[in-house]
Amino acid sequence: MCIAAIAYVGQARAGVIRADVPDQQYLDLGQDPRYEAVGRYWLNGFGGFDWFASAVLIHPKWILTARHVPNFGGSINIGYEAEGVRHPFGRIFKHPSEDLAVVELQTAVTGITPSQLYRGTSEIGSVATLVGFGDFTDSSSPHPTEGSNRGPRRAGQNVIDGLRSDFSQKVFCSNWCGQLFFDFDYPGGPSKNISGNELPLPLEYISASGDSGGGLFVEENGQTYLAGISSTDNSVPGVPDASLWSGWVRVADYFDWITDIVPDLAEPLLGDYNRNGVVDAADYTLWKDNFGSTTELAADGNGDGVIDAADYTVWKDNFGNTAGAAAAIGSVPEPASAALLLTLAPWLIRFFRRRN
Repeated sequence: MCIAAIAYVGQARAGVIRADVPDQQYLDLGQDPRYEAVGRYWLNGFGGFDWFASAVLIHPKWILTARHVPNFGGSINIGYEAEGVRHPFGRIFKHPSEDLAVVELQTAVTGITPSQLYRGTSEIGSVATLVGFGDFTDSSSPHPTEGSNRGPRRAGQNVIDGLRSDFSQKVFCSNWCGQLFFDFDYPGGPSKNISGNELPLPLEYISASGDSGGGLFVEENGQTYLAGISSTDNSVPGVPDASLWSGWVRVADYFDWITDIVPDLAEPLLGDYNRNGVVDAADYTLWKDNFGSTTELAADGNGDGVIDAADYTVWKDNFGNTAGAAAAIGSVPEPASAALLLTLAPWLIRFFRRRN
């Protein structure tokens, strides 16, 4: 088992879904709005045709991907595609040692909420969602032909078992040992388990060729965070490895490096509840729709764990501001008093009932 596990280390290959679960369920999860920031990274090469890997929008004009994706195999970089629109690349910043790159876009992406970077240390042991545009096959034949089933966006889940260094007796680890690590748990196949619990999740998944640069997402306090970038795994089409694992760049470890390049991410724009780079009416709608919630906290502007009137004030005070720019001059749309009262009424009733 250990020999098979270290037979090959490559970039984001051999995607596997459960053979006993319809692929449509993975495709449906991939269309969840929480993961809309995962797009295609288009290149041109290998005989002159266009092909793609994956990338994640983290700011209207910036994406994260794996360092090995830009110019892979001598290919020419084309652009990031989100919801059918391609945005040409600008500058590319590659981390000096980790498989991570920050790429500038020449035009801002609109209509898509950028992913929020995870900064904590509690992702290990969490159920995470893997999202990308890679090839796939099922667990009855877990080695797809590269490029045979690539994208649309597909998503599945796995439990983050630890770091690659935690399993160095079973997996090759000469570099990138701090990457997040997990294996594919086969239905009815505990003998192939490398790490963690041997029971597969309902949508158990491992990344595919083409998923390189895709996102690994965790949920915490009602928020969805980007915790990892797809980087490595241990198998290649045609090699009958019994055990499959996957390594992901741990975003929290490189937060400072990322924000040195994109300073706007270090201090989020107050009142920008949908994180599209501008404080506008759409953020008010998000606040209104989640008023009173203690679980959906995207509009929790003051960080007190509940969406309330104070968060409206945060939005109002910052209305018109844009990422990286000074406050705009203009009038703030005040909600009509009757409409605001109706919005606040359920919360006020609960408040006074508690007081009495």
